[in-house]
Order: sequence, then C-alpha cells, then structure tokens
Amino acid sequence: MLHFSFRFSSELGLTVFQGVDYFLTLLAFAYFLFCDALPNGQSLGKRLFKMSVVGFPYGPPCTVLQSALRNVPKALFSILDGVFVFFGFRRRLGDMLARTVVVNL
Repeated sequence: MLHFSFRFSSELGLTVFQGVDYFLTLLAFAYFLFCDALPNGQSLGKRLFKMSVVGFPYGPPCTVLQSALRNVPKALFSILDGVFVFFGFRRRLGDMLARTVVVNL
C-alpha cells in the first residue's frame, strides 16, 4: 500500500510539474510577442534603458497588434531581422512590418 501511494504521488507531482512548465512556457511566449504593448510601449528592458516603441513616424505608443507584428519576424528570422538595422532608417524588419520605431525618451 505504501508503494502505491508513493507512485501516485510521484505521478501527480510529475503531472503538476508538466502543467506548470507548459503554463510558464506559454507565459514567456506571450511576453515575447506582446512585451512592446506594455504601457508607454516599453518592455522591462526598454523601461530600464529609457527607450520606447512608438508608431512610425513618431506616433502613439505601440499597440498589441503592432507588438505582435514587430516580434514575429524576430522569432522566425532572428539574424536576418537584425541585418535590416544597418540599412535605411535603422529599423528592423519587424519595425518596418509593424510601422514602428524605437526611440530614446
């Protein structure tokens, strides 16, 4: 009987651990996509460095849709997305797609 309860506990613990793992992974992915739509267009890092994402040219703070459009290319084409910074207005591919720009406050 003791062996059965130990096995049940470990299976339950594993199930809970996997559920927490899935939830935290989903939460991290949601933050990755929508972090620039936080108040004033500032993710935690942008707030720390006093930067903001705004509509181009210098419009209102980044919206939820703009944040998603801005960060999807970073997830799919990370290196290629960063190469675009060296051309034109120094904006990433995601910034061009979402019509946003990062500014210093």
